[in-house]
Amino acid sequence: MDHKNFCALPWVGLDVSSQGFFRPCCKYNGNMAETYTEYLNSEELKELKQDFLDGKKPDKCVRCWQDEDVGIKSKRLLDKEYILDNYSINFEKAKVLTVAFAFGSTCNLACRVCSSSTSSRWRAEAQKMKKSLPEIPIYDHKKFYTNEQFLQDIHSFVDSVIHVDIYGGEPFLSGLDQHKDFLRALLPRAKEITIHYTTNCTIFPDEEFWQLWRQFKKIDMQLSIDGIGTVFEFNRWPAVWNDCYKNIKLFQQKQKELTNIQLSISTVISIFTVRYIPELLEWCRTEQLPYPYLGFISKPEYYDITVLPNRVKLDVKEKLSQHKDLKFIVDRMMSNDNSHLLDTTEKYIKTLDQYRNQQFNIENFSIKLPQ
Repeated sequence: MDHKNFCALPWVGLDVSSQGFFRPCCKYNGNMAETYTEYLNSEELKELKQDFLDGKKPDKCVRCWQDEDVGIKSKRLLDKEYILDNYSINFEKAKVLTVAFAFGSTCNLACRVCSSSTSSRWRAEAQKMKKSLPEIPIYDHKKFYTNEQFLQDIHSFVDSVIHVDIYGGEPFLSGLDQHKDFLRALLPRAKEITIHYTTNCTIFPDEEFWQLWRQFKKIDMQLSIDGIGTVFEFNRWPAVWNDCYKNIKLFQQKQKELTNIQLSISTVISIFTVRYIPELLEWCRTEQLPYPYLGFISKPEYYDITVLPNRVKLDVKEKLSQHKDLKFIVDRMMSNDNSHLLDTTEKYIKTLDQYRNQQFNIENFSIKLPQ
């Protein structure tokens, strides 16, 4: 399997979205099935495998190709480097080695670039805004993670899995009983297993979690931080920066106490954050936090940085060009002109601003929050 475009995840990976849909990974642009059995027998999965065997770049894996085109390590490459290169894969009898899922979409935040598909708080907000935005999608809060068959399916991986991604919703709010039961099921092989979390920093995990985690090979606690202070509160509504900052310091303390705890930062590059990336990087350096993983938003597309008007792009380019390591952002921003989406962009911004008593000016990136 030496094709340069090859990805092993259709054989050894599995992602279950916060809506309960099965697919090979979280970056895959589509849903293949609603049960694990349907997924394994999916014609789409078979075609995807054949495409990779033939050295093709499947269209629904576009997120990875876009990242790689601008020099970002895609999920395909990251999983290969940090997980799969350390394991000999028998593709004839492949088992699930890396699994990602959310224990539902329970979340206490309605982040600007999120939606009701992954946040119960967003669902409540979207229902209220339906009159102003009749086209806004509203997803049900599905409790698939309580389904006996689903639980049997994910527990069937405990003898083979080497890496687990748990996201949300917010993982320390959603499906806590099922979450802890799954961790306990992994304990016999815990020293062989790494776990990656994505948390919004508003909730510090209880002591039972820490007692379970100390038994695993590594826990990577990824903190979702799209900016600091006002920028954070605007993007991660209705989080309070000072409260989240206190939790960040607690996570850092735990990292010092437990040798298998690793902290990482993830930042979504959108029209709301792109101009503030240098300030965030300086803050991470000052706070002795790792350099963030900087990932581009792809949905909703009207928040993608390629939507920005050209005069605004030039302003952002001038600022980011002072930082050589941010050239890939400039390249991505200038690669396409999607300003035809601006009307939709401004409509959504205006509606959310009015509802939340906030204000975002796309021309000069000024942000105003309630006093």
